[in-house]
Amino acid sequence: MKSINGFLILGVLYAMMQLTNQTRAPIAAEGRGTL
Repeated sequence: MKSINGFLILGVLYAMMQLTNQTRAPIAAEGRGTL
């Protein structure tokens, strides 16, 4: 169970990092990559 809990914690931290990156680099950066 400890490994599962650690994996969940890492997943939450990764999700938070993704959210902060999206808020810091707005749609302009994503538009360059996709469009």
